[in-house]
Amino acid sequence: MSHENIYKIEKRLDLGNDISIWKVHLDACREQDKNARVMSPEKFDRLAENIKKDRRLESLPLCIKKVNQAGNEEFLIISGHHRIRAARVAGLTEIFVMVLEEELTRDQIIAKQLAHNALVGYDDPIMLKDLYAEIQDINAKLESGILDGEISIDFPTVSVDELMFDFDYEILNILFLPKQMEKLEEVMNRLEPSARVYLADKEDFEKFKEQIIKISKRENIRNASALFARMLEVVEEALNQKGAQKNAEER
Repeated sequence: MSHENIYKIEKRLDLGNDISIWKVHLDACREQDKNARVMSPEKFDRLAENIKKDRRLESLPLCIKKVNQAGNEEFLIISGHHRIRAARVAGLTEIFVMVLEEELTRDQIIAKQLAHNALVGYDDPIMLKDLYAEIQDINAKLESGILDGEISIDFPTVSVDELMFDFDYEILNILFLPKQMEKLEEVMNRLEPSARVYLADKEDFEKFKEQIIKISKRENIRNASALFARMLEVVEEALNQKGAQKNAEER
């Protein structure tokens, strides 16, 4: 039995370059066995409510069309797992999807999955690392947009039978504000009383951003916290050099 006799699927538009738009039944869409992208329950509920209200997806899932072992056509999801799940919750039965009609290897599918997943939600780091390790082709790894060494796993505080495994950390807030006193008071009133906040003039933000970009490119650092720490090191090195020069001149 062909898939067309089970679910409604219809090719609506050929965009060229082996990509097209199809109208498909949700039951014809199949999720990947592994997906590193995670969405919080709050965000998922909001997405489902938006779809229920508008009765449509405003961002098309990306799929590839396959024939399963039973000989039925199905659409393997590359990007859009949560959108399709939310569409089910919202009561939709048919949606539009974008379909890659070219033949893709497993490496290419994973690479596209990781690259497109960077748009929404956040990654389960263990699953992300597992998926990335499956890619054998170096070109496919580059296509994923993830570089070796970028995937790290941070473990939160864990409590087991009154035993606490913890790490020391502190949150630093830097706000760039215009000079208007009203804006300053509004922001301060919204902050937790115990919050540590450092204020700077909004006019200095562009200088700050420019230096962040320079250090990111020079040191090949992409993590924001690491960038800020490196900026402090650069300032400390400059001050030490200036102090040493001053001492040498005084002698």
